[in-house]
Amino acid sequence: MAARPSLITVGGPDAATVCGRLESHMATADSPESTEQLASRLADELPPDCAVRCAIVASTAEEVRDGIADAVGLLEGHGFSVSGRTFVGFGDRLRIGLLFPGQGAPVRTDAGGLGECLPEASEVFARARLPADPTEVADEKVQLSVVASSLASLAALRALGVEASVALGHSLGELTALHWAGALDAEALLRLADARGAAMAGPAVAKGAMATVQVADRALAELTRGRDVTVACLNSPRQRVVSGGVGEIQGLVEEARESGIRATRLDVVGAFHSPLMRPAVAIFERSLELERFEPLRRRVISSVTGGELEPGADLKSLLARQIVDPVRFSEAGTAFAGEADLMLEVGPGRILSRLMAEIGGPPVVSMRVGERSSTGLVEAGAAAFAAGAPVAVRRLTRLGAMA
Repeated sequence: MAARPSLITVGGPDAATVCGRLESHMATADSPESTEQLASRLADELPPDCAVRCAIVASTAEEVRDGIADAVGLLEGHGFSVSGRTFVGFGDRLRIGLLFPGQGAPVRTDAGGLGECLPEASEVFARARLPADPTEVADEKVQLSVVASSLASLAALRALGVEASVALGHSLGELTALHWAGALDAEALLRLADARGAAMAGPAVAKGAMATVQVADRALAELTRGRDVTVACLNSPRQRVVSGGVGEIQGLVEEARESGIRATRLDVVGAFHSPLMRPAVAIFERSLELERFEPLRRRVISSVTGGELEPGADLKSLLARQIVDPVRFSEAGTAFAGEADLMLEVGPGRILSRLMAEIGGPPVVSMRVGERSSTGLVEAGAAAFAAGAPVAVRRLTRLGAMA
């Protein structure tokens, strides 16, 4: 069995004080006191206000020592910085942004280790009524699964006192971002995720395919010339996703590979964000009309428009056109990165953290809901603490002991 991760937290009025405290713990890292005991003791010793904050996620004495060495180096900087599973933040509360993944994220049917620690997260999946086995999730329920995972993550963050100032969702994830921003409640979000999945995977929609292509736009234009395909997602400066008929996409993938271009067929049931999805729009619009949307109370960067949404934006129209419009994630991600000092990927997997690494910007921590360990949650809480959020450190320390 893998060692359990613990959260080591140290704070103080300045970098020199925090550095001195860390170095004193370095000298006792091999003491009989366990990593879990050290984490608990340091949580109790935290001063109420810390201008400089350090958090280390570690499972062994050796990892504690390595984390302290990393932290000492980071304390020579400023703002917010990360080295492995060591996080350091300076000054007042820094800006946290939330990233909500879309349908490409892993399918989960429970909250995993996170749910074992926080019942609030497991309750979300109970409301979604998904099968116990992820392999038994029907195509039309995949979107519901991803949204349930993100809702479970939000419940966990709320339980720990972590709040954010801005959000960005990739395609389906924009629905969850709008919920976070106050536009619709959790039950309406689950209903719409279910309806969206059914509309896009239903019999009214012609079957199609999608593929990722790692290429610059000029080369992509050459590759797609003469083919009945659509650029469906502009994910990063070099990652594009194309949609179209099954034969067209397969031919494009084969030609790309023959030219030395990295291309991968996606495991999806339709040509999302393309004209082939038009029949789904009218179906989904009927579901949208049944729901009440409130004005946005928090900031959302839209992957439909590429920019920030106005509080009174026509969200129903936005969500309807989203089904056929391209996902402008690279543009939206650039705008989003300028509004956050730390980004948390709120849901399953790490897809958006990889895309943001290509786009550029502040560090991203993925919560990785549904994994057997709660390590993703502990890391997210550690990063939020270093960023100055009022994290319930003592509760998070106990969660690390249970991971």
